[in-house]
Amino acid sequence: MVVCKSCGGKFTSNYQMSNTSVLHKPNFSISLEQSCPECGKTHQYTKIDHFVQ
Repeated sequence: MVVCKSCGGKFTSNYQMSNTSVLHKPNFSISLEQSCPECGKTHQYTKIDHFVQ
């Protein structure tokens, strides 16, 4: 999940993380663009922005 940088709403990320995923590599710094389903704003999110709920 991620928190929208505009409205603060939590939403499920379009990207799944697993032990073999590129998202679990320590040097992951690529931004992933995602749109919030609540407000429709699009922002860049990195691994640090993602969390499990």
